[in-house]
Amino acid sequence: MRNNMKTLTMLGALSLPLGAYAGAAESAKVGFEYSAGLQRSDNALMGKTDDDKDQKATMSIGLGAANLRLGSEFGNGNHVHMKFNLLGKMDATTQKRSPALTYGYVHRKVTNQVDIRVGKMLVNQGGFNQRNNTYDSFAVNQFNQGWLWHDHYADALAIDYTQGKAKATLQVLNKPVYKADTATSWVKNEDSGYDFAFQIEADVGRGVTPLFQYVTYDASNTMTVGAAFTQNRVSGSFDYSMGAQKQHTWTGGKVDSKVTDVKANGISAELHYDMGNMTPFFAFNSFTVADAKDAAGKDKKVNTVGYDNNLQDMSFGVEGGKHTDQFRPRLAVSMKSGKWDKNGKEETRSQTDFSIGVYGNL
Repeated sequence: MRNNMKTLTMLGALSLPLGAYAGAAESAKVGFEYSAGLQRSDNALMGKTDDDKDQKATMSIGLGAANLRLGSEFGNGNHVHMKFNLLGKMDATTQKRSPALTYGYVHRKVTNQVDIRVGKMLVNQGGFNQRNNTYDSFAVNQFNQGWLWHDHYADALAIDYTQGKAKATLQVLNKPVYKADTATSWVKNEDSGYDFAFQIEADVGRGVTPLFQYVTYDASNTMTVGAAFTQNRVSGSFDYSMGAQKQHTWTGGKVDSKVTDVKANGISAELHYDMGNMTPFFAFNSFTVADAKDAAGKDKKVNTVGYDNNLQDMSFGVEGGKHTDQFRPRLAVSMKSGKWDKNGKEETRSQTDFSIGVYGNL
């Protein structure tokens, strides 16, 4: 079934625009987006070293993003959209990067109310927080980084239905396929097939746009409710996400075959104030696993491997110019905190990250 879906995606991408054009695009657009700068972290969330010393701070300077965007219009309301990551993805085997397709899909307007999209596209999950933070990985809620089974972009067939200022979207996605892994507590999908992502978004007036998303998986379901707003110079968004994952339980410090549902939630909020020449911003994220168990079967209230139980972060800074500027300098400070286990005791750790750079669209 998984192969059938890929075939459907490829054939759909080729066939949808047929009959909508006679061999040449009516219009074409080319764009380039980039980000570059300096980042520094004190790495305090890693805890003390074995000899009880602070972790060494790290600093890096480099190109964070380099993307090529292509778009073409064929006929009335038929489009092709593509974006290429020129930095590419790292190959785990060769440790080399090669250019990669971020997204590429065909969009056909069937009627004034119905649109169809086929190809690799943004998955409707994680709310505005997942949608807006393209370059700032530190501003993405940990829920979106660890509890969404689908990648940011994935192969899908999407049907959009628009009524007035409201739009409902249904995405049919390839189901992620994982091999059974008893070395971890996660229950992973072993069957091929389809997942479904449902979204409804509406402009209710006064600059307010509520959002609802629900995604089905075998081993997890996630739901997000949120809203974005723009009032004069002030804009922002709020998301509340929750999900349940099926996990193996622990017996005597070992993973057994019994399965239990573990729930988590994430809260995200952003605020921007456009002052013309600069835009100060503030962001807050909170991530909590509600009922995880430790190896002794007790309620787990600390992180053990990475951020598997809790994490909060607060970010603030300032951007220069308008959001649509070709050259937009940016300065940001991010402060993260969480609770970890240290020799059987609870330890609170706090980390500060700093970044300064520039991004833009050409």
